[in-house]
Amino acid sequence: MGAGLERDGPDADDPGVRVRLRQNEGFGMVEMVVAMAVLAIALLALAAGFEEGALATRSAGSKTVAATIADKQMELYGGLVYSSIGLDSTTVTNTKTSGNGSYDATWVTDDASLSGTEVNTSCGSSANCLPVQTTTGSNGHSYKIETFVHDVTNVGTRTERIVTVLVRDLSQTGSPEVMRLTAGFDAG
Repeated sequence: MGAGLERDGPDADDPGVRVRLRQNEGFGMVEMVVAMAVLAIALLALAAGFEEGALATRSAGSKTVAATIADKQMELYGGLVYSSIGLDSTTVTNTKTSGNGSYDATWVTDDASLSGTEVNTSCGSSANCLPVQTTTGSNGHSYKIETFVHDVTNVGTRTERIVTVLVRDLSQTGSPEVMRLTAGFDAG
């Protein structure tokens, strides 16, 4: 054999080498460290899944509460005569007037994005007459209710009164829109 293939030490089939290979000393600790690392990775993945589930549950709960609030607001219009469906003209003017204590830039922007002619009446301060309200939901969060009433002319000369209710979650950054509910009412 060449000099490069020769080695010092016992052969692999030497009885002393075989005895050392059969001993488990040192292997238990390495196996334990590897098992703990695999377990830690699995637990982190499981915890991340629970966190995502909790966020999804919270979001769904917030949407459910907002839907209930929007539905309750919309029900106020269902029992009214067609000519009574509208928002209080004085309150709407105050809500639209920059510098007024009741001014609401979000409501003004949202109102501008809707089609049709705004419908205002002299209905006062009942809940169906207010363009902007704040309420507390069953989950303890504050919600802003924005209501819009517009007349929209459909095909021909038939006019439909469209009521749109937006609910925003004030407890979230930026007060995002959580629910939007729209219903149409006709005169006849």
